[in-house]
This record gives sequence, C-alpha cells and structure tokens, in this order.
Amino acid sequence: MSVALELEHALGFTPNIQGLVFHPAQDKAVVLYSCGRLIVESNLDDSHAQRILRGHDAIITCLDVSPTGSMIASGQNVSVDGVCYFNVWDYDSGSIRIRVPTPHKGRLDAIRFSPDEMLVATTGAEGMLCIFDTTSGKCIASFQDSIQGDQARSIKWGSVADSGTRYQRYSLFVPFNTGVRLFTLSFSIQKLSFELHCTACQVPGGGGRLGGYVRHFLCCTTLGQNILCGATSGDLMIFNSESGLYRAAISLSANGVTAVSSIEDRCCVFAGGGDGKVKKVSGADANWKLFGEVALEGSVTSMASSSDGSQLVISTTAGFIYRMLTDDMTFTIAVESPLKGINDVAVSPHNAAQFVTCSGDGFVRLWDLNEYTILSKVTLSNGPGKAIHQQQSSDNAVLPTACAFDTIPNSVIVGFTDGKVRSLDMSPQKSTVQWSTTGGHRGKVHTVRVCGQYFATAGDDSVIRIWSRSTRDVICQLQDHKLPTTAVHIDNTTSSILHSISLDMTHCAYDLSQLGKVAGAPRRVSAHNVSSTGGFLCCTQRLNNEHEMIVGTSDGRLLFFDLDVPQRPVLEVGEPSKFRVVSCDCSPNGQLLSVGLSDGTLRVYRLGARHVSSGKENTCELLIDAACHSGSVARTTWTGDSKQL
Repeated sequence: MSVALELEHALGFTPNIQGLVFHPAQDKAVVLYSCGRLIVESNLDDSHAQRILRGHDAIITCLDVSPTGSMIASGQNVSVDGVCYFNVWDYDSGSIRIRVPTPHKGRLDAIRFSPDEMLVATTGAEGMLCIFDTTSGKCIASFQDSIQGDQARSIKWGSVADSGTRYQRYSLFVPFNTGVRLFTLSFSIQKLSFELHCTACQVPGGGGRLGGYVRHFLCCTTLGQNILCGATSGDLMIFNSESGLYRAAISLSANGVTAVSSIEDRCCVFAGGGDGKVKKVSGADANWKLFGEVALEGSVTSMASSSDGSQLVISTTAGFIYRMLTDDMTFTIAVESPLKGINDVAVSPHNAAQFVTCSGDGFVRLWDLNEYTILSKVTLSNGPGKAIHQQQSSDNAVLPTACAFDTIPNSVIVGFTDGKVRSLDMSPQKSTVQWSTTGGHRGKVHTVRVCGQYFATAGDDSVIRIWSRSTRDVICQLQDHKLPTTAVHIDNTTSSILHSISLDMTHCAYDLSQLGKVAGAPRRVSAHNVSSTGGFLCCTQRLNNEHEMIVGTSDGRLLFFDLDVPQRPVLEVGEPSKFRVVSCDCSPNGQLLSVGLSDGTLRVYRLGARHVSSGKENTCELLIDAACHSGSVARTTWTGDSKQL
C-alpha cells in the first residue's frame, strides 16, 4: 500500500535576487519565495497557513506572480538534461499549466509577467532576453547584446499602448550590466510575427557605448515616467521612460543598490543595498529627496511591496525575510532561515513541540513546532549579535556538526568542528555555553549520543569516546574499526550497551556495565561484518520485536542485525543503488522507519513483527518514496507522537 507524503511546513528559504514576491490579493498578506526546488506560499499573518508547490528538478532562481494573482512563473538552474526551464503555475490549483524549455544557459536570472498576463519575459546567465507566450510557451521574440557576458538580473514591464487593437505595443525596461535598454514589442502585420525594438538609455559623457559614465546595473523599477536603476557603484540612476534620457543619480549605498521597489500611490521608492540599509526616496525627474532609512542584518537580495503599498517584504543574505511598514519603516522578522546546510537535528524528549538544529552557518537553533518560530539560538562567534556572514569569512570558524538533547531540560550537548563537545543552555533568556570539554577529537565530531550515565561521541579520527557526565573527562575510548566510524547508538533496552558502525562494513556492540570498575577497554559482545555491501553510514534500533539494529549502507540498502544472530543480517531491504542511505530513524511507536537518501529522497517503511511460532519473518513495507530535499538528506527524526517527521 502506498501513502502520499503530506509536506506540512518548510522552514527556510533561498535568498535569490528575484526570489521574493507579494501576492496581489488585498485581503491577506501572502508572499511567495523559493526554498531549494520548492515554492513556498506563506501567510505572514498566520504561520500555519503555508502551501508548498513542487515541480522543479533544479534549484529555483527567480519567481513572479501575475498581476491578477491567477498564475505563478518560476525559473530554475539548468536541468539534468542541460536545458533551462521555467514553469507557469495555476495559482488556485497549485498545478503546472505549462513547462517551457528556454534557450538560456546556466540559469534564469529574472522572470516577469506582462501587465495583461499574455506574455512572460525572462533573462538568463548568458545575457539573453526572451519573451514567451504564456499559453503556448512559444518564444515570440529575443534579444542578445553583442557584448559577451552582458547580463541582466531584472525586468520591468511598462504600459501596454493601444491595448486590444491591432496596433497593441508592449514596453519593457531591462538593466543590463553595461546599460539600460528600452524595448518595444509589437506585432507586424506584414511579417505576421512579433518584432522587438531596442533603444539604449543615454548616459553622461561622449564616445563609445557608454561614454565615460560606466555603471553595472543590478535592478530596476518605475515610478511615473521615471526608470530607477540600482548599480554596483551604490547609485540609484534615474532615466526618463519616454526618451531614455539620463536625469539624475543618487548615491545611496556603500556596497551597491541590490533591490528596488516602487509604490505608485505613495509616490516613493525603497532601495536596498549591499550594506544592509533600506532607504526611502521620493521625487520626480531630476529632483529626489531621501525621507528615511533603516539598517537590516545582511545584504539585501530581494524586495517586494504589497498591492496596497502598505508594507514590504525584504530578504537578506543573513537568512532573514523582514516585514516592513512603508509609512514609518518599522520592521519585524517574518522568516528566519539557516544560511548553510543543516548538519544535525534532534527532537526534545522534554517537549514534543521543540527541536534543535545545528547548521553550517555556525548557529544552534531551538525551534517551536507550534508556531514554527525560533525560540533561541547560540553561536560561538565573538560578541553578542554578531552577523554570521562575518563569521563565515574565517576559515577557522568553529561550527556545530552534531547535537543531542541532554537529560536536563533546555540543555543541548553539541559537537563542533574543532573536535570539542560543549553544553549549550537553549533557554530563551540565557542561550549561552554552559561548559566545554578540555580535550576532544582530531577533526570534527559527527555523532553525539546522551544517556543518564554518560555521553558518547564519534569523530573524524575514527575514535569513539565515552565521557563522564560529572567531570566531562574521557572514561574510555574505542578504536576497533579499520575505517572511519560513521555513527554510534545507545541501546534502547539498556544504556550499558553501545553500538557502533563504520565504513569497514562492521557493526560492533560493547558492554559498558563494568565501565570504571574494571581496568581495560569495554568488552565487545557482538560484531557483524557484511563484506558484500557498501560501507555502513547510519543506524537506528527497533523499539519492539527483537530490538534489531537497522543499518543504512553506501550502496542504498538497509540491513537488520540481531545481537543473538552472529555475522549475517536477519533482513535485507532494497537493491544496490548509487544513492546512499545517509539517515534512518525509527518512530517512537515502533511502527515506522524513516530513511533519507543522498539524492534528497525520503522513504518511510512500515515495520512488521517476526513471529517465530508461525514462521513469519521480519517485514519492512515501503509506504512512501518521495522527492523531498534539493540535496542529500542530512538527518531524519520523528516527533514524540510519531506523527511528524
């Protein structure tokens, strides 16, 4: 029996340059953004109101919503077949209307609907502008400058002249690296095809293509008859939309103007910069005035305004989506995302609605499943509130790699890249480091497991260390494996049994009951070696039946080991595959097994019992096999009620 995977919520987003849009509906504050290969539709007023759209086979790079809100357009990186596609979605049903192949190379940089929703304009990494029919997906016009590498990261449609007649004309404004172009698209009766005419905006100076006034443009918007373009120089340059003449330049940012958004009804423009500042300007033609500014964390990557102009959403490289009121520029954090991959995740045994993650951006975060918010976070960066993008610049940054909840509430034991183990108090009022081991592993710690008597760690040095809870000293260390150790597990029937697996295709079990009482290393009570499979990568243990150990292998299989049955596994699941089993976890009710693969696939199995009297063997029935993440799954963990994963 197959069961559909219901994706309940996605935490995080991808800070693309054109990756954040407001839905035009005025009755609700709905924004859309990308998260890897997913499109996330989120209601800013209700954290539980979220919808996930899946239909891309590569990372999404740009988004747009049609003026009426009936369609969504999304572009992506190059697909596995070497083609760059974009999808046009039906907003109400969430289904793909049409999937369009494009001539772009590498990725799509920008995508925008025309005012009448009949056309979609796109630009790619090679610098080409293409215009497609939203019904047929046919490319009706294109433009590419003779300058190699002339890239355009933004598109702005102008008005539609003589709408509904045979002389209907579209206008577009596109800021390329080397200059701003005005385009006119019209249908030729003589040629029975569309014609695209280009005019370059004039800039100060004479001679050459741009004279002596060279700017690389990143974004653009319009306000009345003004085209406002952000440049890497930090200037906001203004051109006349009718003549293309240069009118003025305003110096706004120390690190480039990276995003702009205009509000026609309020006659103002908001500009975000690489320095994290958002500035509000207003004016016309050559006269402009600054009316306010605020500083955000990280560089601004994308900006969008609501249909009524009352608020903005702004994404930054620090992993935040801010919600800002346009009147007084006050703001709150609407979404927070880890900047780099998640290394480990653990669900609290004290509160089923809380879990902790440690990620490559240096933060350990405590999350609340009820409101999908971050309760607290801790980093080892110097000084409170230090932006993590500053820490990333250091090659010697100490980052968290493995975590597990302690037996003490709000306390998490975390392993780091420097080989040390630290205890973090994740209480919202404190969020501090409680203690740190004096010694540690050579290389990063990849596994931490905790029980009442001790805690165990495994690292890149292929050594398993058992630590005292009271003194935080090493009681003993185990080094029986011939290749790097990949995981350790404390037995769920007795904490005196510790399991370990390795790339040498060996599973070992140790008796720790005499630890500290008898000199010497702990006694190995069981060992399994299966040379016909790939290396062992992850493990978990059944909570019922014979409490078999379940091991995931590098060739995509699952092996079930019983301590009372030497050497051979009692059950093998799956055929050899190029996709590795990198994570597995049994649900607390003992009925389900979650498995994460290196291609981002998530599988869920139903575990059956073994009845010796009836002769029935173990069963492991596949219930779910679904594409989930854009990259390899790092960890799968069940909540305490076995209903969420």
